[in-house]
Amino acid sequence: MTGPTLAGLMAQVKGERSFRELMEKAAGLGHPSKLSTWQQWGDPKFQRKLLPDPETIRAFARGLGASETEVLLAAARQVGLDVGEGNTTDLMLAGAGGLPPEDRNILASLAAVLVAKGAAGNG
Repeated sequence: MTGPTLAGLMAQVKGERSFRELMEKAAGLGHPSKLSTWQQWGDPKFQRKLLPDPETIRAFARGLGASETEVLLAAARQVGLDVGEGNTTDLMLAGAGGLPPEDRNILASLAAVLVAKGAAGNG
């Protein structure tokens, strides 16, 4: 596990503030939530089996000043899901998924050539 769980993320951001303060910050930005939800997700000993619903993820993100992706991944870690952090050697190109299939194929072919070249010690 590379990144923090949601409880860990909350602890990092929370500092001396209360869960109520974080919840009120989220509510002030248009994302109301329940104090008990913040407290349960913020307790590393509280066992959760389901991920938060989208509105709760948005509220956590706003209250913590984090991205929705960070919160979702942290929540996934907390419920024991593998979020694919074990392989840090893969390269991902932001926006490449939106390219037409033929352009993605060109990138994949070029990457395969470069990886093979590197594996052969010619890099």
